Amino acid sequence: MKASKRFLKLGSKYSDAGFVNAITFLAESPMQAMGFSVFSMMIADFLRRQLSNKEISRMSTVSTLAFAEIKKRIEEGEKPRDDIWHSEMEPSCEAEDMFENINLKARDEIEQKKLPFYAKIFSDAVFDPDLSINQLNALLNLIDKLSYRQIVYIRIFSDTCAFNLSKTKLKAGQGITYEKLSIYMELFELFKEGLLILNEPDKSTHTIVIDLKQIIPAFVSLSTQGEYLFSVAGIKNLELEELRPFISEIS
Repeated sequence: MKASKRFLKLGSKYSDAGFVNAITFLAESPMQAMGFSVFSMMIADFLRRQLSNKEISRMSTVSTLAFAEIKKRIEEGEKPRDDIWHSEMEPSCEAEDMFENINLKARDEIEQKKLPFYAKIFSDAVFDPDLSINQLNALLNLIDKLSYRQIVYIRIFSDTCAFNLSKTKLKAGQGITYEKLSIYMELFELFKEGLLILNEPDKSTHTIVIDLKQIIPAFVSLSTQGEYLFSVAGIKNLELEELRPFISEIS
């Protein structure tokens, strides 16, 4: 409890009211009987280290988002998975490892807009018994590698037919700007990560993309791995207004 109050005091210096409310929830609600007070102590431990204000803010944001989602789902009747909570309802070492990893990723994340995806992966891991520590770490590492723009592309290619995307390939010498080239380089990286596939209409199987000049946005879709990341990381929650500038880049 002392650790929770200490963290609440520190958090109030660097974070908004939403974060303070989230920590108050951890410190004072009956939910601490389920072990969430242990997490607030872990957060306090993080804050006692030599962290910058930006690092603290990032970790605060992820913690706020994750526990708000967890609280909402519990209030709706869902129960945390029992394989990472002991019978006395205290988190296991695996649960603590999951929480520490998400905070380490958040601490070092430069793109603020990516933080909700880290939080969503953790909150899903609290409830989904099929999401192991190894899977969670793999997903966090994948989000860590991707730019926010690449994450938005994943959302767009989850429903390619809904958008009027380009049906042409890049062609050398036809006014390709550095910006356009950088966009297609990011798309190419998504193919290399196994998150996208290219389904050209005149071919019976998807095309193996080995060069960015092969990419035709209108015929791109998510691979099985891409669909899994799309679902677990909450990428599907991105609103259309957020997508519009990125859609225009590949239309």
